[in-house]
Amino acid sequence: MKKNILLALGIAGIMLGCSDKSRSPEDKAQVSTGSAGSTPSFVIDSAPNFIYLKNQGFSVSKDSPYDIVYYTGNYYIYNNTHWYRSSDYHGPWILIQDSWLPPQIGRYSWEDIKKYRDSASSSNVSLNSKNQRDDDNRRRILDQRNEVSHRIVQDQPNDDADNRYGRPSFLIDSPPSFVYLRDQGFSVSRGSSYDIVYYGDSYYVRNNDRWYRSSDYRGPWNFIQEDRLPSRLRKHTSDDLRRYRDSEFRRSDSRNNQYQRDDDNKRRILDQRNDANNRNLQDQQNKAAENKRNQDQQNKAAENKRNQDQQNKAAENKRNQDQQNKAAENKRNQDQQNKAAENKRNQDQQNKAAENKRNQDQQNKAAENKRNQDQQNKAAENKRNQDQQNKAAENKRNQDQQSKAAENKRNQDQQNKAAENKRNQDQQNKAAENKRNQDQQNKAAENKRNQDQQNKAAENRRNQDQQNKAAENKRNQDQQNKVVENKKTPAQQNKAAENSKKQGGDDKAKDNKKGE
Repeated sequence: MKKNILLALGIAGIMLGCSDKSRSPEDKAQVSTGSAGSTPSFVIDSAPNFIYLKNQGFSVSKDSPYDIVYYTGNYYIYNNTHWYRSSDYHGPWILIQDSWLPPQIGRYSWEDIKKYRDSASSSNVSLNSKNQRDDDNRRRILDQRNEVSHRIVQDQPNDDADNRYGRPSFLIDSPPSFVYLRDQGFSVSRGSSYDIVYYGDSYYVRNNDRWYRSSDYRGPWNFIQEDRLPSRLRKHTSDDLRRYRDSEFRRSDSRNNQYQRDDDNKRRILDQRNDANNRNLQDQQNKAAENKRNQDQQNKAAENKRNQDQQNKAAENKRNQDQQNKAAENKRNQDQQNKAAENKRNQDQQNKAAENKRNQDQQNKAAENKRNQDQQNKAAENKRNQDQQNKAAENKRNQDQQSKAAENKRNQDQQNKAAENKRNQDQQNKAAENKRNQDQQNKAAENKRNQDQQNKAAENRRNQDQQNKAAENKRNQDQQNKVVENKKTPAQQNKAAENSKKQGGDDKAKDNKKGE
């Protein structure tokens, strides 16, 4: 049952391909795309011209509206990045996956196939023409065999009934010379006592308004009803066949294709000699093609499902790849941020180590602390100088005032230092105790400032190096301001007054000692 259905579909497809007889030569092929997502239906009225690629083992169409590849009895069309297959260039065409292509075709991209075709066409025109004719005839024979094989099955039961008309004996001593009608798809004899039509594996002769068929030009001939003739032959009259033959022969003469006709005749003789082997091979190929079509129809839904799955998988892989790329990019950015933060922490640790070392030095050495105090005073002077540079006339006035104040301060510091050294010499124990207390207070204040600086540095790490430098200058300024502020506290003022009184008493004691 399934075989009969497929047979009916094949005949319907052939009849559909033979329709539109009045189509103009310019409209040799057309495609009906239908609705979105439907499989295109390619309609090709005339046999394409092929170039046989010897190294690749298949033929490729040239000067055709569609890109067609012919290989082992099947036609393949490449259109819109998809492959379609049919056992007849008339169709019907089915969409196939790239993995279903024969290895001889699938191993090449379409661009490579076109390159091979163009190279073969330009390098050896005469050889390509012969290969094209061979390929056309092989394809034509296979096409005709496919159609005639169905007719033979239908005709066989009626052969005995048809013999009531008699079995004529046509005497044909030598192989007929044929002219192949490309537009009609079969060959017609020329220079023969009978008008013989060669189509598929059979010869057809019209005699006394009756058609006869034979598998050999020497006979025997069997009567065949006209409605069982191949559709391509049935729709033409004998006059039409002669007219087509003469017209094609004249065109062939004008193109100097005598070699093609001789080659066709020799090839047909060889085909007839090997008819038994060819029939067995053709039966196997037809059976394999039929099984393949059945399998294609059964797997079409699965194929579409696999195509959809592949598209979905490709989209999913694309999304996964994008996510992986994004994750990698984020990781690189994170690594850069971590590296920058690590570098910043290392810099901070180095700065903190330097700061701790300075603090340790300040704790261990009183003289070093004094030098640090002088450096801080100098830094305050540098800060004032920087502020003076950033401001115009007001900065200039402030610079003068600050310079004068700094000079007075330095003079006062020198005097205080001399007096302090004298007092320290006289009161080492008390000075040491006061120094330890002062150091502890300074250390507490310094630790507080360091904590403030660390918190502020964490916020300012994102700023530029210039901002870090400004923050460092600001911290130095804060330290200097703190020192100045500490000098202005009542306790310090009282202590300064006490020290002044003590210095006055010491001076008086010295004077008394000198008087003694």
